[in-house]
Amino acid sequence: MVGHVIDAERMFSVRAMAFARGDASHYPSFDENAYAAESGAGQRTLADLYEELSAVRTATLLLLRSFPEDAWSRRGVASGYEFTVRSLAWIIAGHSRHHQQVLMERYLA
Repeated sequence: MVGHVIDAERMFSVRAMAFARGDASHYPSFDENAYAAESGAGQRTLADLYEELSAVRTATLLLLRSFPEDAWSRRGVASGYEFTVRSLAWIIAGHSRHHQQVLMERYLA
């Protein structure tokens, strides 16, 4: 699950950056299961995965802080849906929070 959160945050961040920069490309969906199968996350330690997640999160926050005010309302298309940069920032946070809740409910409760 941690590897999935890392992959998804990177994907959402790239899309947010592209849209913030005015990129009109349409970004395709990504197959999260195929990415997970190729990630090698199952052979890594949890500590290593959390270290990478921390680095990705730091990079995401720095990226989001770099956007000028007018970039937040810019739009782009990903997975066949239109998003604003602002909505992608919320999706990043919500996706991470969702998986934290799943972890707590299923494995730590």
